[in-house]
Amino acid sequence: KYRPFILLDEVDTFLDKDHPELAGIINSGHERDGAWSWRCADKANGFEPTAFSTWGAYAFAGIGGKMLETTLSRCIPLVMRRKRKEEKVARLTAAARAQGRVLAARAARWAADNAPALREIDEASDDAQWLDRIPNDRAGDNWRPLVAVAQACGGQWPELAISAAVALSAEEQVADESPGPMLLADLRVIFATAETMWSTDISERLRSDEFAER
Repeated sequence: KYRPFILLDEVDTFLDKDHPELAGIINSGHERDGAWSWRCADKANGFEPTAFSTWGAYAFAGIGGKMLETTLSRCIPLVMRRKRKEEKVARLTAAARAQGRVLAARAARWAADNAPALREIDEASDDAQWLDRIPNDRAGDNWRPLVAVAQACGGQWPELAISAAVALSAEEQVADESPGPMLLADLRVIFATAETMWSTDISERLRSDEFAER
């Protein structure tokens, strides 16, 4: 009803292959036009099918490597690490929380004031050259709103945002080419021509010139 900004913590414990229904609902909210879920939820009206909008902004936190790829592909990942013993960071105090509320109010006001400009910028981004530097269309879709905000701010922000988009998207592309997925892709090629093979034959084929460049 209110399309809130949804924060989900410890998603590695429940947003995985064992809970595809929940992942499917969240994944459906990636784009406004297709973000709908149908349920027979109203007993008073005889359980008539009712459409619920699933569109909105999400932020996930969890242990990497355990979430579904279909969900990760709709995200901009920010990799974090544990603080070392010798490292010192400021604590999240009551004063800091109060500052956060002020920043949130300012961000909301800025968004309301600049909504028409952001809409125009996003509509003009269909042929933007920076999108050609992003490895795939979905990653480009993920970054478009943030780049639009940077362009509305002007100054150095558009260049910084586009540089970040290209760099982080390239890191995702490298991750997709890690040994595990590459091995599975090679095995798929091998078994396209045979239903069964001895392990020694598979190993020999993987070491052949056919896959040497991979």
